[in-house]
Amino acid sequence: MKTTMKCINNLKTVGVFSGFLLSLLLSFNVVYGVPPKQKTIEISVPPKMSEINVKYIAHALGAVDGIAETNSLEAMQQSYDSGFRVFEVDLNLTTDGNLAAVHDWESYSNPMTSEKWLEKKLAYKYTSMIIDNICEFMSEHKDVYIVTDTKIFEDESKITQQFQILKNKAEHYGVIERIVPQIYNRRMYEVIN
Repeated sequence: MKTTMKCINNLKTVGVFSGFLLSLLLSFNVVYGVPPKQKTIEISVPPKMSEINVKYIAHALGAVDGIAETNSLEAMQQSYDSGFRVFEVDLNLTTDGNLAAVHDWESYSNPMTSEKWLEKKLAYKYTSMIIDNICEFMSEHKDVYIVTDTKIFEDESKITQQFQILKNKAEHYGVIERIVPQIYNRRMYEVIN
């Protein structure tokens, strides 16, 4: 089994929830699958995040069985078992006001409810997730952080909606301090700040 690996050195502007939003610069490697054996980089991280060894971030929750970008439970578990502790996850609004771990809805014709999304098998066999499932995983694994990749960054009302959902769910599960929102532009920052 060959695992597809792709590393991208990148500088991203992100924010950190810890009761309020803090903007910081975070330089990181995005990895599909198992961390490659190559140079490590130094990164600036939120204080509690610095307690873990962060060299790589599993993109789209990592790869599973050599398949990248599923945003699935199995990808997150396999990546965790491989040593990842920081995960980037794609999040899109569902029609019933939740956040689904999905890159986009185009592959599925239209956005759907959380219930319909959870019935979907990704790549015909992997478990789809909503933000509740991710927060549950985080509450069971106290060393896990996620970097959000919310797909709406122009529509102010939808930006507010997606971050309010994220904040409410993360507070409910007690994982708010381990959520790192990815901020795409100054306007998006102003809306959620």
